[in-house]
Amino acid sequence: MTDVKPRILVVDDEQFNLDLLEQELMDDYEVIRARDGEEAIQKADARDPDLVLMDVRMRGMDGLEAVKRLRATDRHITTPIIMLTAQSGIDDEVRGFEAGADDYIAKPFVSQDLHARIRSSLRIGRLQKELARERNDLKAAIEDLKTTETQLVHSEKMAALGKLVAGVAHELNNPI
Repeated sequence: MTDVKPRILVVDDEQFNLDLLEQELMDDYEVIRARDGEEAIQKADARDPDLVLMDVRMRGMDGLEAVKRLRATDRHITTPIIMLTAQSGIDDEVRGFEAGADDYIAKPFVSQDLHARIRSSLRIGRLQKELARERNDLKAAIEDLKTTETQLVHSEKMAALGKLVAGVAHELNNPI
């Protein structure tokens, strides 16, 4: 049995950073590369990544706008997104979390920290997807129960009506 590697979308407008992250991750993950927010959204839709590592500041659509757009779709609502930034200000982090990011990693990153945060985010993402699947299964079961209940109520009404008609017919036939 072969294990499927988790798919990580790495988004950065600097070639050096893309190469560095790919080298860091390629042994454990399938790496998909994108150079800006627009390409990230296209590749996320096409490849359905298990996690997104996205630079905050990029030419074209920046990381914060891309996160907002990804989070606006049901398809990517549970996909973990970790922002990468050389900016270490709390205001930038707050804006990122408000946009929908799940975590922040400062550049330059420490390899062990990067891998630990990725593993943690992937675990949380799997649990969220499992929870969403179970919620959808419960919704379907509730709809089936409602349909069955409606059919049962209708059957009971028909049975009661049948008894009533039989009783009335009996009462009419008795005097005759």
